[in-house]
Amino acid sequence: MIAGLLIMADRGCRVLQRQFDRWWIPRDNRRLATRTISIGQLNVAIDRAINWFAVLPGLEFGTITLLKPELDAGMEPKLAFVNHFLGCYASRFDNPELRLFDVKYKTGAEEHRNKQRIGSNHAINDVMFACVNATSETKMGPLFDQLRALEDRGMYGTTHIIWGALVLRHIGAASKADTKSLIQRATPVMIARQEWDRCCDHFAERILFLQWTGQHEKIDPAWIHRLLEGQREDGGWQRHPTLLPTRSIQHTTALALAVLIIMRAHIRDGFDGAFWAGDPA
Repeated sequence: MIAGLLIMADRGCRVLQRQFDRWWIPRDNRRLATRTISIGQLNVAIDRAINWFAVLPGLEFGTITLLKPELDAGMEPKLAFVNHFLGCYASRFDNPELRLFDVKYKTGAEEHRNKQRIGSNHAINDVMFACVNATSETKMGPLFDQLRALEDRGMYGTTHIIWGALVLRHIGAASKADTKSLIQRATPVMIARQEWDRCCDHFAERILFLQWTGQHEKIDPAWIHRLLEGQREDGGWQRHPTLLPTRSIQHTTALALAVLIIMRAHIRDGFDGAFWAGDPA
């Protein structure tokens, strides 16, 4: 009873907070944007986050997907543990998304018959699975319609329109030219929500997708400061702001860590590239 009331109160407070944030966060971002983002700050935050992962018994597949591009790009050798856990995961599970790491991967193939089959657990994942299973012979019109239908004013649907486009590029099912309009349409919607949001899971995700599509110039430095300030004492990040006791989670921590690693490469090395066969939208 008491727990239920606390949850309801927390939800109510977050609704009120979002209304206040529409006014306050843009103003606070202007203050934060005047601060310098130092390599030292980034190094400390990155090392703390990597240490948070070091004590975990395993990685979620989403974490592997988020961190492997930065490892493969040579941006952070300390992420080498990601390859180990990818191998462990692939030996146990038959997941269509493994095609991201081997375009020849075929779910349901004989060599995977003793593995646990991974299916979709969310309507957004239904569309993502359709993207990762696509080929150059797949009719893109209906699939693009499914991606556009995910639009939800800058939340996970919007970010996954971009992710779906990158997946289709990466596996060679659609060209950069064909998917460019999807990214161009989703980007301003994503940024509009980002401009008044607090540090949370989808906050970090929006920044990462701007980085993965090579749109580094559209990232407000204030967002990086807000992400740095959102790091918890244990080195991880929580899913969303809350008044209730909470803990750091893998997905949000992996998102934030990937963002900070790419931002460091951008500041230190002038990196302005993209990932998953993306290019500036």
